[in-house]
Amino acid sequence: KKVFLNFGQLDQRKGIEAFLIACKQLSAAEIKRICLLLAGPIEPNYQAHIELLIREVPDLEVIKIFEYLNYPTVELCFEVADVVLVTYQGHMGMSSVLIRAALVGKPVIGTQVGNIGATIEAYQLGRAINPSNADEFAQALTSRFKGNAKLQADFVRQNSVEAFVLTIA
Repeated sequence: KKVFLNFGQLDQRKGIEAFLIACKQLSAAEIKRICLLLAGPIEPNYQAHIELLIREVPDLEVIKIFEYLNYPTVELCFEVADVVLVTYQGHMGMSSVLIRAALVGKPVIGTQVGNIGATIEAYQLGRAINPSNADEFAQALTSRFKGNAKLQADFVRQNSVEAFVLTIA
Protein backbone atom coordinates (compact mmCIF):
# COMPACT_ATOMS: atom_id res chain seq x y z
CA LYS A 1 0.00 0.00 0.00
CA LYS A 2 1.00 3.60 -0.58
CA VAL A 3 1.09 5.41 2.77
CA PHE A 4 -0.03 9.06 2.78
CA LEU A 5 1.03 10.96 5.92
CA ASN A 6 -0.96 13.90 7.28
CA PHE A 7 1.16 15.18 10.15
CA GLY A 8 0.98 17.86 12.82
CA GLN A 9 -1.85 19.57 14.65
CA LEU A 10 -4.78 17.85 12.92
CA ASP A 11 -7.50 20.41 12.35
CA GLN A 12 -9.80 21.76 9.62
CA ARG A 13 -6.98 23.49 7.74
CA LYS A 14 -4.98 20.25 7.18
CA GLY A 15 -7.09 18.99 4.27
CA ILE A 16 -8.13 15.70 5.87
CA GLU A 17 -11.70 16.10 4.68
CA ALA A 18 -10.51 16.90 1.15
CA PHE A 19 -8.41 13.72 1.15
CA LEU A 20 -11.39 11.60 2.22
CA ILE A 21 -13.67 13.24 -0.38
CA ALA A 22 -11.04 12.55 -3.05
CA CYS A 23 -10.91 8.91 -1.99
CA LYS A 24 -14.63 8.66 -2.73
CA GLN A 25 -13.74 9.36 -6.39
CA LEU A 26 -11.58 6.22 -6.52
CA SER A 27 -12.55 2.64 -7.23
CA ALA A 28 -12.58 0.12 -4.39
CA ALA A 29 -9.44 -1.47 -5.87
CA GLU A 30 -7.62 1.88 -5.88
CA ILE A 31 -8.68 2.66 -2.32
CA LYS A 32 -7.40 -0.72 -1.12
CA ARG A 33 -3.91 0.32 -2.32
CA ILE A 34 -3.95 3.43 -0.08
CA CYS A 35 -3.27 3.92 3.61
CA LEU A 36 -3.82 7.23 5.38
CA LEU A 37 -1.59 7.87 8.39
CA LEU A 38 -3.01 10.63 10.60
CA ALA A 39 -0.35 11.60 13.13
CA GLY A 40 -0.71 14.39 15.64
CA PRO A 41 -2.95 15.91 18.28
CA ILE A 42 -6.59 16.52 17.42
CA GLU A 43 -9.47 18.19 19.25
CA PRO A 44 -12.14 15.67 20.41
CA ASN A 45 -14.99 17.28 18.44
CA TYR A 46 -12.97 17.36 15.24
CA GLN A 47 -11.80 13.79 15.84
CA ALA A 48 -15.43 12.64 16.07
CA HIS A 49 -16.17 14.46 12.79
CA ILE A 50 -13.19 12.83 11.03
CA GLU A 51 -14.09 9.39 12.40
CA LEU A 52 -17.56 9.75 10.81
CA LEU A 53 -16.03 10.71 7.46
CA ILE A 54 -13.58 7.80 7.61
CA ARG A 55 -16.49 5.39 8.04
CA GLU A 56 -17.88 6.68 4.72
CA VAL A 57 -14.81 5.21 2.96
CA PRO A 58 -14.85 1.68 4.43
CA ASP A 59 -12.17 0.23 2.12
CA LEU A 60 -9.61 2.86 3.16
CA GLU A 61 -7.02 1.77 5.72
CA VAL A 62 -6.46 4.55 8.24
CA ILE A 63 -3.83 4.52 10.97
CA LYS A 64 -4.64 7.06 13.67
CA ILE A 65 -2.09 8.38 16.14
CA PHE A 66 -4.13 11.17 17.70
CA GLU A 67 -1.62 12.51 20.20
CA TYR A 68 1.44 14.68 20.53
CA LEU A 69 4.39 12.69 19.15
CA ASN A 70 7.91 12.48 20.49
CA TYR A 71 10.84 12.78 18.09
CA PRO A 72 11.49 9.06 17.40
CA THR A 73 7.80 8.57 16.55
CA VAL A 74 7.80 11.63 14.27
CA GLU A 75 10.87 10.29 12.50
CA LEU A 76 9.22 6.86 12.09
CA CYS A 77 6.06 8.41 10.62
CA PHE A 78 8.06 10.20 7.93
CA GLU A 79 10.14 7.10 7.21
CA VAL A 80 7.11 4.84 6.64
CA ALA A 81 5.28 7.41 4.51
CA ASP A 82 5.43 7.16 0.75
CA VAL A 83 3.89 10.61 0.25
CA VAL A 84 3.50 13.48 2.71
CA LEU A 85 0.33 15.59 2.54
CA VAL A 86 0.63 19.36 2.87
CA THR A 87 -2.84 20.07 1.50
CA TYR A 88 -3.58 22.95 3.84
CA GLN A 89 -6.79 24.87 3.27
CA GLY A 90 -6.60 28.69 3.25
CA HIS A 91 -2.92 28.72 4.31
CA MET A 92 -0.63 31.18 2.55
CA GLY A 93 2.54 30.67 4.62
CA MET A 94 5.22 28.01 4.75
CA SER A 95 5.25 24.64 6.53
CA SER A 96 8.06 22.83 8.32
CA VAL A 97 6.42 19.61 7.13
CA LEU A 98 7.84 20.35 3.66
CA ILE A 99 11.33 20.46 5.15
CA ARG A 100 10.81 17.22 7.10
CA ALA A 101 9.56 15.47 3.96
CA ALA A 102 12.51 16.70 1.90
CA LEU A 103 14.93 15.67 4.66
CA VAL A 104 13.86 12.03 4.28
CA GLY A 105 13.43 12.26 0.50
CA LYS A 106 9.64 11.84 0.43
CA PRO A 107 7.52 13.56 -2.21
CA VAL A 108 4.60 15.72 -1.18
CA ILE A 109 1.13 16.48 -2.40
CA GLY A 110 0.49 20.03 -1.34
CA THR A 111 -1.71 23.00 -1.92
CA GLN A 112 -0.81 25.05 -4.98
CA VAL A 113 -1.42 28.41 -3.32
CA GLY A 114 0.94 30.56 -1.29
CA ASN A 115 4.44 29.68 -0.20
CA ILE A 116 3.72 25.97 -0.05
CA GLY A 117 2.76 25.77 -3.72
CA ALA A 118 5.62 28.02 -4.81
CA THR A 119 8.13 25.96 -2.81
CA ILE A 120 6.82 22.64 -4.16
CA GLU A 121 7.21 23.94 -7.70
CA ALA A 122 10.58 25.68 -7.21
CA TYR A 123 12.25 22.69 -5.54
CA GLN A 124 10.28 19.97 -7.34
CA LEU A 125 9.16 18.47 -4.04
CA GLY A 126 6.15 16.65 -5.50
CA ARG A 127 2.74 17.75 -6.78
CA ALA A 128 1.00 21.04 -6.12
CA ILE A 129 -2.77 20.72 -6.46
CA ASN A 130 -6.04 22.41 -5.60
CA PRO A 131 -7.12 20.14 -2.71
CA SER A 132 -10.72 21.34 -2.94
CA ASN A 133 -10.93 19.83 -6.45
CA ALA A 134 -11.78 16.21 -5.61
CA ASP A 135 -11.01 14.92 -9.11
CA GLU A 136 -7.57 16.59 -9.18
CA PHE A 137 -6.81 15.31 -5.68
CA ALA A 138 -7.94 11.78 -6.56
CA GLN A 139 -5.77 11.83 -9.69
CA ALA A 140 -2.76 12.83 -7.58
CA LEU A 141 -3.43 9.98 -5.14
CA THR A 142 -3.18 7.41 -7.92
CA SER A 143 -0.30 8.99 -9.87
CA ARG A 144 3.35 8.06 -9.71
CA PHE A 145 5.65 10.97 -9.03
CA LYS A 146 8.69 11.74 -6.96
CA GLY A 147 10.69 14.68 -5.78
CA ASN A 148 13.94 15.88 -7.30
CA ALA A 149 16.60 14.55 -4.89
CA LYS A 150 19.15 17.29 -5.68
CA LEU A 151 16.64 20.09 -5.25
CA GLN A 152 15.23 18.45 -2.09
CA ALA A 153 18.77 18.43 -0.63
CA ASP A 154 19.25 22.10 -1.62
CA PHE A 155 15.95 22.98 0.06
CA VAL A 156 16.94 21.14 3.25
CA ARG A 157 20.35 22.84 3.28
CA GLN A 158 18.76 26.28 2.83
CA ASN A 159 16.45 25.58 5.78
CA SER A 160 19.02 24.02 8.10
CA VAL A 161 19.98 25.30 11.54
CA GLU A 162 23.33 26.35 10.08
CA ALA A 163 21.65 28.43 7.36
CA PHE A 164 19.40 30.02 9.98
CA VAL A 165 22.40 30.98 12.15
CA LEU A 166 24.14 32.55 9.14
CA THR A 167 20.99 34.50 8.32
CA ILE A 168 20.60 36.03 11.77
CA ALA A 169 24.34 36.54 12.43
